[in-house]
Amino acid sequence: MIKQVFYTQHKPLLLWILTVGLVVSVLIALFYRIDIGVSVFLGVLFMLGNQYLMMRQIISMDTGDSEQGQRQMMFGAAKRFAALIIFLVIMFYLGLNLLGVAAGLAVAYLNLYAYSAAALFRN
Repeated sequence: MIKQVFYTQHKPLLLWILTVGLVVSVLIALFYRIDIGVSVFLGVLFMLGNQYLMMRQIISMDTGDSEQGQRQMMFGAAKRFAALIIFLVIMFYLGLNLLGVAAGLAVAYLNLYAYSAAALFRN
């Protein structure tokens, strides 16, 4: 039950981030350069995957022990940070624009915060 409620609440968020990220990357590809548009979109996709992994971690946490929950969150953050470094290295070796990838991450995070702020004002 909790998992179903959690997924139904966060599915619109992930779809919103994906939609806005796709629109921004297509506009950049059309009006500037295709490789930077692709880099931005890959940054958005990475952030979506990162957000999804964090949501799954929060669902699977044991809420009975606060110290164990804190350790799980810290370990999960370390894994996601290591994944970010590996992702950036792979993007560099593929020849994509790292500034574009970082811009995609920023676009996704800004949309996350804007969506959360809008939800706060709605409630």
